[in-house]
Formats: sequence, C-alpha cells, structure tokens
Amino acid sequence: MFTLLRLLMTGLLSIINVYASQLKLIFRRRSTLRYYSSVNSALSSITLSEDETSTLEDTVAADNGFFLSAKSYPTDFRGINELYCGEDDVCEPVDTGFLFSINERPDEDEMKRLMLILAKRGWNLGCQNGYNIYLNQLNTIELLNDLFEETLDAKLVLYFFKWSECCSGSKHTVRTICRMIHILVSGNLNHRAVDLILRLVRNHGDEESCDSLLEVLYETHSEIRVLETTCSMLVNGYIQEGMVNMALKIACQMKHLNIFPSNGVCNSLLQALLGSKQLELAWDFLEVMRTRGMGLNAAMMSLFINKYCSEGDLESGWKLLLEMKNYGIQADVVSFTIVINSLCKMSYLNEATALLFKMTQLGISPDPVLLSSIIDGHCKLGQTEVAISILKIFNTPLNIFIYNSFISKLCTDGNMAEASSLFHEMSMLGLLP
Repeated sequence: MFTLLRLLMTGLLSIINVYASQLKLIFRRRSTLRYYSSVNSALSSITLSEDETSTLEDTVAADNGFFLSAKSYPTDFRGINELYCGEDDVCEPVDTGFLFSINERPDEDEMKRLMLILAKRGWNLGCQNGYNIYLNQLNTIELLNDLFEETLDAKLVLYFFKWSECCSGSKHTVRTICRMIHILVSGNLNHRAVDLILRLVRNHGDEESCDSLLEVLYETHSEIRVLETTCSMLVNGYIQEGMVNMALKIACQMKHLNIFPSNGVCNSLLQALLGSKQLELAWDFLEVMRTRGMGLNAAMMSLFINKYCSEGDLESGWKLLLEMKNYGIQADVVSFTIVINSLCKMSYLNEATALLFKMTQLGISPDPVLLSSIIDGHCKLGQTEVAISILKIFNTPLNIFIYNSFISKLCTDGNMAEASSLFHEMSMLGLLP
C-alpha cells in the first residue's frame, strides 16, 4: 500500500513539473530585440520612451495545442541576427480575413518540406499531438530567419508566417512583421511586403507609433539596401493612408539612419504635401532632399509649377519655370506644357505661342498634347488661320482633339456644312468621335 501511494505521488509530481515547465514557456520574460551593431548610435536621435516602445511590443502567445521544441538559447550573444526575449507575452486576436481561415488545414506537402528544412537548423517539430509547436516572438523570428537562410524562398517563409499566426490565433508582434517585411523585400516579393506595411500603418497609425515603426524596422534589418526599400514603403504607406505629416516625419528621420526615401516616394510625398495645401512644408522637404545630395529633377519642379498655375498664380509658375536652371535642372516638355496650357486657359494666346517657339529654340520638341492646347486656344478666339499655321509649322499629326477644336469653332459660327465635312473626314481617317 505504501509503495502504491509513493508511485501515485511520484506520478503527480511529474505531471505538476510538466505543466510548470509549460507555464514557464508561456509566461517567460522577453527582452527588447537588439542587434549588436550600430543601432544605438544611429537611433540616438529617435530614442523612444519605455511607454512608447511598449505599445509596439505586443507579442504572440500560442494556445495550449501549439508548442515548439525550441533550440536552447545561451544567455550570451548568439550572432547579429539572434534575438532575445523579455516582457510578458501579450495575446491579441488575429485578423483571419487577412490570412487563412482559422480552420483551414495546412498543405501537407508544404508542411513536410517545412519540417525537413527546419530540422536541419535544429528545430524539432514533434507530431504526437498534431504539430507540437510553441510560438513566441523569439521563436517565430528565429524560424523565419532559418527558413529564409536555408531556402531563399520568401514565398515559403510567408506561408509559414501566415499559417503560424492562424494556428496560434494571435497576431504576430510588430517586430515579427517587420522581420517578415525585410525577408519579402530580400526575396523580391515587394508587393506582399507592401501589404504588411499597410497593415502596420493602419494598426499603428498614431503619431506616437510612427517613430517606433521606423526604429523596429531598423533593428530587424540585415541589409542596408533592403532597409532603404522597406522604409520607403513605410513613408509611402502613410501617404496612401492620407497621413501626410507622419510620412514627412518618417522621411526626415530616415536621415539619422543614413538612408532616404526613393525618388518615386519623394515625388509622391511632395505631391501629397502640395495637394494638402502645405506649400511651405513641400519647399522645406525639397531643400532637405537637396542637402542630402539627391538629384532634383524637372518632374519635381513641375509639381510646384502646376500648384502655382492651378491656383491662378501664373506669375509664380512662370518665374519658377525660368529659374529651374538655377537648381541645375533643364525644364522639360511637361514643365512648359503646364505653363502654356494655363496661359491658353486665361486667353493669353500670344504669350503662350511665344513660349512655344522659345521652347523649340531650347531643343525641346512639343508633344501632341501641348500643340492641341495651343490650337484649341486660338480656335476659341476665332484665330483659325493662326491655328492652321501652327499645324503646318510643326507638321502636327491630326488627332481627335485637334479636329474637335475646329469643329467646335465652326459650329459656334453656324457653319454647319463645313463642320459636317470635317466630322466626316475625321471618321474616314478612323478617328472615332
């Protein structure tokens, strides 16, 4: 009897020890992700308070049926891509609409491939009770890194990223998402990286969080080229969501990381600032770009010219067109078209025509859009002979807009016979009205 009682007590203690070890896994502390590089010095100007950082430190906590036999982690430094855990894991419900259905069975072939790949890196996925995996921020990022290093297949890593979030029923941490973004860019899946960037921006779009997103993107990068792309995506994400001032803030703070948004994103930011009637901020950002050594171009200056002209400030638009050379920029056909089109709309046809010929003297050939605008302006003023002369001088191919200008003038004058003749001629040339 005594022997039986001792056996029962021993079994009970074993059960308690098993559950205690699992509880230690679930509730263990995790420290802030850090790379032993130049993070602290590079980010010194955008250091966050503990409260600000903690808002982005929400991490995944697995349910009771989702555990992983993790590799052992020494307390000392394990390498530049290794991460450490601290604070309590926080569980957030996952938005399964973005990912798989929570009840969707994983593809067996993909899972076998994943298990074989991860086994090479020391991850032991047991299958006695389904996939015996435990996920937290540390393990998840390690798994993503190992999968990509072994396969260079960002699509496969994304598959595991989605599957693991659905299985755990909890959202990935911001750090995990940022690491996944870097992997997607490294694997030439930029369009999927944009999806995750927008997810971050929408969920953490307040002004306090935008600094944290930039910091975490920096801390989770491994290549400076990839970092520049992902940060440009972040700026563009804020622009797409209409948060222009935060996009500007991120773009300016990127200089502390010795990177800057791409030319395309800079153009989008300038356009967004001008569209939100923040002309002075747009000029300030253009100056920041210039001091950063970025090559300003005619497309950027045309944004400002268009802003002035659209608001009726033709004088400022004209002046900027003439002063572009002071920035080392040669005006292009778009820049001239904006000003000439505005002159035509305000019935300054003589000035518009003079600017047209000045443009050709500079070696810039007018395009059909510009010539159509000039011809239409002269037709509206009844100067059809001048319009015809311009057609002959520039040997302009006839298009539906040019025909429309002459037909409209003839109809206004009541000359319906001639208008009908032109209409028939246009149709015979295959230009459908």
